[in-house]
Amino acid sequence: MATFYHLVTRHRLQVGQVLDFSTGQLNRQATFFFSVPANVNLRDILNQPQAVTFPATDRGRHAVREVVLERVRVQSFPTLPSRLSCLYAATTIQRALAWRTLFENEGRHVLQLVKVTATGPVFYGDAANLPTTCAEPIKVKTLAAQDYWRYPAKDRLLSEVLVGGRVTVSEVVKVF
Repeated sequence: MATFYHLVTRHRLQVGQVLDFSTGQLNRQATFFFSVPANVNLRDILNQPQAVTFPATDRGRHAVREVVLERVRVQSFPTLPSRLSCLYAATTIQRALAWRTLFENEGRHVLQLVKVTATGPVFYGDAANLPTTCAEPIKVKTLAAQDYWRYPAKDRLLSEVLVGGRVTVSEVVKVF
């Protein structure tokens, strides 16, 4: 069982709590960018994209980026966890705290740092390889998405650790 550290930003988590992404349950990022309820399944978004609207806002531009990333993942890297149905984590407390600084600089208040264990797939993404959210052709975004999935970045301070499957909170490390 792999161990990771996760920053909690909306609702406090409890020791023993299980977050199960094995059935395509959307994470907070997905429900935020797509403006859909948490009970909407990832497969529904990909199979019925007309059911989701993308406003001409920063949120809408991020949603387009996430759709491109997800389509590339499904087509070329299907064994990797989805960015829309995973827990974002870090490999060490120090790396999680580096993300905390970034979050709080963006106005996202961090409530807790929790230690989690997971049995599902894991991907170490390099945020520097993410497609931009600016207006550029989908083909350019698709090439960037392919690089994101193709070149993992485990040893970067701000690598994005995507944890899929069943995730269990094993410890509340710190309350902020």
